[in-house]
Amino acid sequence: MSNLADAVFAHAFSEPDRVAVRASGYDLTFGALRDAAAALAARARRAGLAPGARVLLVAPNVPELVAASYGLAAAGATLLTVHPRATASETRHAVDDADVRLVVAWHECADVAERIALTSDLPFWRLGPLETWDVRERVFAPVDLPDEATALIVPPSGTDGRPTSARLSLASVAATADAAAHAWGFDEDDRAGTALPLSDVFGQLVMHVAISAGTAFSLLHPFDPQGLVARVRDDQLSIVSALPSTWCAVLRGDTPATRNDFADVRLASTGGAAVPVEVAWAFEKRFSVRLHADHGSPQTFGPAAVSA
Repeated sequence: MSNLADAVFAHAFSEPDRVAVRASGYDLTFGALRDAAAALAARARRAGLAPGARVLLVAPNVPELVAASYGLAAAGATLLTVHPRATASETRHAVDDADVRLVVAWHECADVAERIALTSDLPFWRLGPLETWDVRERVFAPVDLPDEATALIVPPSGTDGRPTSARLSLASVAATADAAAHAWGFDEDDRAGTALPLSDVFGQLVMHVAISAGTAFSLLHPFDPQGLVARVRDDQLSIVSALPSTWCAVLRGDTPATRNDFADVRLASTGGAAVPVEVAWAFEKRFSVRLHADHGSPQTFGPAAVSA
């Protein structure tokens, strides 16, 4: 029996002032992340959301997405994520396919999700900035779930308007995150960051690995190549993940990035699509960092191993 939110509560108990999430503007400690997650879990309990109920979460890479993910997990919900720019058709199919019982969306990209919730007669929660969350009532601990319980439902990436969702058990998510942490040599002294969308399975993996290890996890929103380079440099990231197209954008001549910006990086990873060998060579030559390609399909929560 366990829960994906267990690590948040454990780190908040032992080191509440340790930074959990870094984003433009402020740092979120494990104590603050636990309080926000526990408050959202309490709200879900008041609303009668049963363990195992499927919840759609639509949000960009903001700290509120991390807090909502672990809050809904703490309530025992099964989380379904779609990209904030998903079409109405894609979002509606995801809702119907997963038998969603609650729709939650970040206030800046909530219109499509809210309309679908309204027409499907589903409750809708609009997420605002963390400082507006009411944290006076909180759960004391995450709901214990059996290992075979479905933790995540992740539609694969692509342009197909009717994607087939992947259902991932709690045990498979935990085991794959452990395998990735082992493959990456990840520990609490690492500083991880991602330009991967957290609505994507690869972004979810990096988040769970970092939070489980109790290390700071840096987010980039909105995306731009120079912003990613600045995040890598300023947060002294040691592990950073992005899509191949993102690394290609960083390598383009209009991004004045040098190996000094990547001085603390010991592992740069990519996944979700094949990486042209020319890109990998150019990346290593420019930044003195090898670009590792993650293996596996989204249906198996794949990036549990990296190429050498």
